[in-house]
Amino acid sequence: MLTKTSRRDIIYALYITFMVLVNTIGTKIISLGGVRVSVGIFFMPVLFVATDIVGEVYGEKETRTFVHISIAMLVILVIMMNICIAIPPNENWPYQEQYRLIFSSSSRMTIASLVSFAVSQSLDVRLFALIKKITGEGRLWIRNNVATIV
Repeated sequence: MLTKTSRRDIIYALYITFMVLVNTIGTKIISLGGVRVSVGIFFMPVLFVATDIVGEVYGEKETRTFVHISIAMLVILVIMMNICIAIPPNENWPYQEQYRLIFSSSSRMTIASLVSFAVSQSLDVRLFALIKKITGEGRLWIRNNVATIV
């Protein structure tokens, strides 16, 4: 049986996994209904639902910690991608240019994502907590939808 702590840890793991997916494979651009979007768009709803779950079960303080740790992980991701791009490859490995093309693009997108992520998740967490103060324990669907839509 999963404890409250192990459930939180699973949410953390899924959250960080989806965040890494958004910021690595998200460099692929597709057309969705005639609009250019990153494939990362499929993972973003999970990020907002996860913070709403953490906010509901563990509170605003834990959720802010959750978001701050995630931002730190994104910074580490950007730094490590750039270090790996800069390291000279083995002379027999012919894919350095392709590697650089893919991951330098991902690095730029990750930096942009980091800024938008920090702003949107911080706003989502604060708004979710504010609506909870106003509505009390009930009306989770209002908190979830309003905070995520904003």
